[in-house]
Amino acid sequence: MDRERFNGSGCQDPVAYEAIQHVTRAAKIEQIKRDEAADELIRTIKMIVKLAGFELVDRVRFMDPRNGKKYL
Repeated sequence: MDRERFNGSGCQDPVAYEAIQHVTRAAKIEQIKRDEAADELIRTIKMIVKLAGFELVDRVRFMDPRNGKKYL
């Protein structure tokens, strides 16, 4: 059984477990949204470069200041 289901005393705590699961799901959804925004940013940058008549010769790299995740 998941150790997250138990409190510090070793007793099952279903209310705390559900709260943790809810926060975990919300964090995963937020990260998915940030990843999708990063993908859109990369597509936009590539489109701007192309529309300006240039060619991208290297990878677009940037970092999300909220969590430090680097996108390549």
